[in-house]
Amino acid sequence: MDSPDSSFSVIIQHMGKKESVALPANITLGDFQRTVEDMTHVPVATQKVVHKGRDLARNDSDVTLQDCRVKNKDIVMILGLPVDPVNDETLAAIAALETQSEAVITRLDDIQKDLDGARKGFLPARMAAEVRPKLEKRLLTVSEELMRLLERLDSISVGQSSESTRRKRKAVVTAINAQMDRADKLKEKLAEIGS
Repeated sequence: MDSPDSSFSVIIQHMGKKESVALPANITLGDFQRTVEDMTHVPVATQKVVHKGRDLARNDSDVTLQDCRVKNKDIVMILGLPVDPVNDETLAAIAALETQSEAVITRLDDIQKDLDGARKGFLPARMAAEVRPKLEKRLLTVSEELMRLLERLDSISVGQSSESTRRKRKAVVTAINAQMDRADKLKEKLAEIGS
């Protein structure tokens, strides 16, 4: 038996195409199915993983491929229809919100540059006091837009969507949350100037 650090390769066959993929020797069936989903866009929930005539997807997802008697260079057939990411309405909606968030983040970057300039003393004290309310208003607007984007992402139902769609939504939510935290820190720094 192979050591836990070694790897082996299997040939994934899906829709008439074959692709060899290197895998860790101790990969679980669940991790393998997620790898297959990333490659073929067939959601784990709808995959049939066939090896030598047996559907491996019926096994517990914590068993290793080696426990399922899959060996180096074996062919594993994947049955199931891929979710077309371009036509998947849910993924398209998430991607649209991600694009909108990038525009808001660009505006947050601009606010940070202006704030850093004011804090470094590039403005006379009188002007810093005048700039502060404008920066507060811009920062408040950006924070509200980020919150609205989070609310819209939360309202998107991913139900039977693929694992990759759920991961995409989670990644966008995480990125927006990080920017909201950044905006909160900028509010604290803003309180230091012009007061």
